[in-house]
Amino acid sequence: MVVPLAWIADYHYFNGNAFIFGLLYIWCKKCPFEKVQFLFGFIVTSAYLPWILLVYDLIIGGSIVPNLIGIAAGHTYIFLKDILPNSHRINVLKTPKFFEKLVLKAKGYKPVPGNIGGRFQQAPPEPQGWRPFQGQGVRLQ
Repeated sequence: MVVPLAWIADYHYFNGNAFIFGLLYIWCKKCPFEKVQFLFGFIVTSAYLPWILLVYDLIIGGSIVPNLIGIAAGHTYIFLKDILPNSHRINVLKTPKFFEKLVLKAKGYKPVPGNIGGRFQQAPPEPQGWRPFQGQGVRLQ
């Protein structure tokens, strides 16, 4: 979503800042009550962080265009992924079934026999023996 918005705004040379800002905006919408430490120890609520960074870039003389593109892309994603399916039952960003099946097969899941709905169950474990790069399975605490 960032790339088309960047091309519209004629900011297509480097979209990394817009992409990171879009991810930041999505995180701030998903976790609005987190406390975030800004410059020199200022603690702000994460809901206001994108706007504070936008004003900060404006004060130091940087371009706010990539930040605005990131906010627009992040807001579009949240609208299409969270708001629209809940309000109108329209899911535009639904993962295609063929991709879900491809990922499940790659993870070692197989279709349940006789099931038309496409449910998957985990494949039986492989026989135990020596395998390279396996490790001992010790959890760090």
